[in-house]
Amino acid sequence: MKNTLDAPRLLLLMLLGLGGTGSALQAQTPSAPAPASFQSQGEAAIEMPEHEIKARAEIWRLAASSSVADRRSAVEQLAASYMDYPLLWQLMNDPGPGVRSMAISALTAPSCTTVDAQPLSTGLAQKMAAMLEKEVTPERIRAAFEPGHVKDYESGLITTAAETLNHLYRYHARLKSPAEYTAWQRRVLKPLFLAAAGGGTTSESLHACAMDLFTTLIETSLLQEALPVVLQKLDDPALPAPWRLPTLETLWQHPQLGNDKPLNALLLAQLAPRLEALRPRILGPMQDGQDKEQAARLLNEIAEVIQTTRAKLGPQPATAAPKWFGPGT
Repeated sequence: MKNTLDAPRLLLLMLLGLGGTGSALQAQTPSAPAPASFQSQGEAAIEMPEHEIKARAEIWRLAASSSVADRRSAVEQLAASYMDYPLLWQLMNDPGPGVRSMAISALTAPSCTTVDAQPLSTGLAQKMAAMLEKEVTPERIRAAFEPGHVKDYESGLITTAAETLNHLYRYHARLKSPAEYTAWQRRVLKPLFLAAAGGGTTSESLHACAMDLFTTLIETSLLQEALPVVLQKLDDPALPAPWRLPTLETLWQHPQLGNDKPLNALLLAQLAPRLEALRPRILGPMQDGQDKEQAARLLNEIAEVIQTTRAKLGPQPATAAPKWFGPGT
């Protein structure tokens, strides 16, 4: 299904990309080393096809350019095709704020785990984590998400840094133990999510921030605290109609709560009494066409999963009705 969060996410990235462009043009760009051998320390040069060598050389050329547009293009190509972690680290420290924020976000791109010139070392991952931790301090969160004065660029950068940190801590086991990772989610991601969700109906990009952060929460007790916040938004009549479907999709695709995921029953318990009321709120404002058909299929899919789960539970005595499905569903 088409991810309808693409538009607000694109808006967020545009805001990040535009931040500080003028000053970045005047800043001196760190010089990039020549990519001639593409070798890691202490190892022989990696065998690469000629076309890949040329493509990587072009990325290094763009990264060393004085043009902000070129350096942003280098980030885009790293994220889309050939990842090079040392070069990405350089761009994560770029003097251009827009380049820097794009590079931070690129660390979670699929190419980071599929076509990298060399693995992300623990040492470099630690450097990245230490730098990103400075972006998600309580003081920065309060300043960026101050009620009534939310700063789009700053809030977007903090959200991006938090998502990338979450990626590092979750997939690089040497950085944090499972217990430390859970504690970090509660210390950083929970207050950040609540700060973004607190003003999420006032800005499309801010609502997208909140939903992106919600997908990073995976610990059960945290989800039990955060899920009511998202559901309250879904129920809120003030929530703009075009945002309802992306919000529902975020819930249904969540790595823990989503369809066929470990905590799906927790989500079904909340969606069951809401689904019929959500259907006209989502489909009513939409124009006929492919998007509306896809939205209807999603709603039907959720309804079918609810019915299947009910059937598995079997007949229940009236006094012991499954409370998690709610009355009248």
